[in-house]
Amino acid sequence: MTLLNHTNIDQAYELINTYIIKTPLVSNDYINQITGGNILFKLENLQITGSFKFRGASHKIAKLTDSIKKNGLVAYSSGNHAQAVAYASQQNNISAKIVMPSTAPKIKINNTKKYGADIIFYDPYKEQRESIAEVLADKENRTIIQPYDDHDIIAGQGTLGKEIADELQAKNIKPDIYLCCCGGGGLI
Repeated sequence: MTLLNHTNIDQAYELINTYIIKTPLVSNDYINQITGGNILFKLENLQITGSFKFRGASHKIAKLTDSIKKNGLVAYSSGNHAQAVAYASQQNNISAKIVMPSTAPKIKINNTKKYGADIIFYDPYKEQRESIAEVLADKENRTIIQPYDDHDIIAGQGTLGKEIADELQAKNIKPDIYLCCCGGGGLI
């Protein structure tokens, strides 16, 4: 994979900015009092499908050729990426199949179905979701939309950082530190 830079993120933003919500960057007096600082939060929970994952999925899908879109997509996820791919696929009239663990949160399963994707459940204790997705992709000539290890996904998700940087610059704020959750590494 080639290195990602701000130009890739700027290009991603140009491609998807009309599809995503420019989520607010807000402060909280109570948190500021406790910390003695000026803490800002990027409310990506207000993004379409409830997480930053929609940025990456919508960017990746927007870059696909019509022939790839016609064949359909497959993704694997426990929830946020599943919902993002399902919604972006629905918006583009693309067939999507999502490999989800049988233990996934019910609300994420229901939302993924609501967005029109077919769900293939697997047992996370006995099966590998990546292998199931690969077999499905080969069998049905679908394209796999990976949750994080993809240049286009990363660039799309990086648009969140672009919004933060642009807003801080507009407000003439120079942050001392930036903290980011990095559970699976999909955002960081």
